Amino acid sequence: MPTNISYKKWIPLVGCFLFLTVTAVTNAQASGYGAAASQPSTMAQQNQMSSKDGGAGSYMDNAVITAKVKAMLMKDEMLKSLDIHVDTKQDVVTLSGTVKNMKDSERAVRIASAVEGVKMVKNELQQKKKN
Repeated sequence: MPTNISYKKWIPLVGCFLFLTVTAVTNAQASGYGAAASQPSTMAQQNQMSSKDGGAGSYMDNAVITAKVKAMLMKDEMLKSLDIHVDTKQDVVTLSGTVKNMKDSERAVRIASAVEGVKMVKNELQQKKKN
């Protein structure tokens, strides 16, 4: 008998899978997996160089930061059901969307700020209007 699972249930699973995959790849590159212990890996050197000039490494770093921030927001019981969008450019995270109140907005900014690699958080979250 086929089970009918909605796509909404798959979104967090896919997000977690992507987050774990990106984290594993990043950790392997950072630790120089496959290279001699005394020599930094070529991939890690390339990522450091391209991160500075805004190349592909920078894009990947920003994608990792975005994934980590989204994962942390999804972990938070107060914020996981809210409509919060995360965008990262040059290690600056922009939060947009709607929250219930300013307390939720401040909480989201605190969580995003605590993620490794985040230089600054721009808060563009809007409070839902009460009817």
